[in-house]
Amino acid sequence: MKTMTKIPPQLIPKIYEEEVYKISSKVTETSPVIENPVEKSMQEVLIISNHGTEEADFLEKILAAVSLSMEQVDQKPLSEYSENMPYKKVLIFDENTEYEKYTPEENDGSWKLYGDPLSQIQKDIALKKKLWTALKQLFIG
Repeated sequence: MKTMTKIPPQLIPKIYEEEVYKISSKVTETSPVIENPVEKSMQEVLIISNHGTEEADFLEKILAAVSLSMEQVDQKPLSEYSENMPYKKVLIFDENTEYEKYTPEENDGSWKLYGDPLSQIQKDIALKKKLWTALKQLFIG
């Protein structure tokens, strides 16, 4: 078995033609991460709904249909909704709205889709079809 001999530091420049740098194994400084302020200020998807656990399973299926999961979206109750929330897509499930339901609307780079409460959609095939048509426009193009 060969034993390795340590090369004296003064001989290293004579052995290698390229510059040799000593690399410390200890990290002392990290490069700053530059974030895109537009992406940071506009999150992807927000769900506004007052749904229970029964409707949560249905919502999971809706999201899976557009290749999303519950972990990829934020959720808030209707009482916390504000028109100027910084999301690219907002799905609002509420029966009391003055907006046209199941028609995606774009305003200042944010898309909103209003629909009936999830409990109603879950039980009504016609509403499911309307929602699916609107979701395709919003997420699939």
